[in-house]
Amino acid sequence: MHRAAAGDKVGGLKLEAALGEGGFGTTWRARAIDNISLQGVALRRGEVVALKLLRLEEGWVALDRFEREASVLRRLDHPAIPPFYGTLIRDRPQGQDFGLVSKLVDGPSLQALVRDGRWTATVANIRRLAEVLLGACTHLAAFAPPVVHRDIKPANVVLEPSAPGEAGGAEWRPFLVDFGAAVLGGGAKTTAVGTFGYMAPESFGQLFTPKSDLYGVGATLLYAVTGCEP
Repeated sequence: MHRAAAGDKVGGLKLEAALGEGGFGTTWRARAIDNISLQGVALRRGEVVALKLLRLEEGWVALDRFEREASVLRRLDHPAIPPFYGTLIRDRPQGQDFGLVSKLVDGPSLQALVRDGRWTATVANIRRLAEVLLGACTHLAAFAPPVVHRDIKPANVVLEPSAPGEAGGAEWRPFLVDFGAAVLGGGAKTTAVGTFGYMAPESFGQLFTPKSDLYGVGATLLYAVTGCEP
């Protein structure tokens, strides 16, 4: 089966570089090669976006994940969550590619910053990180039924440099990304997913609620302060 590569074209977008790979797909930096429209959102030629391509090896399961993640992303409207632009489907002889297009946050993950020694655990940086992640969780929990991310961890927190003189003195502006594991509804049993060390204890019993995301936030803050995996 053909795997996406830099230079490939998907629905008017040209793949430039892989940004990260998760359990459900690969996220690419992509550029519009023409003016295109995605469910009413217009992209100008040359505009750079984040394109998540979902793996197709699992057949209809991949399609179900694609539709579920798109449904979740369409609901969200929060400054710490990159805006969702729409979906793309590319037909190929070997099958189809399913793509989710969002605004690109052009920066490293918290995991990469800590690993490379570029993160400083100042009071301002930790406070900003905590406020942003808790604000995003509050937004998710406010829906009826609530949205549960289920995989909050340093690799899913992307940061861009703060603007000069930005209030609070924090060096970075955090964003919560990758809603591939997200589900609608709290308290229902579902397949256990997540990353060990960042999963709440009840998650191992396949029970997820908005409180499960708070556990992930706490573990992420612990990593940001100590540089050690929980």
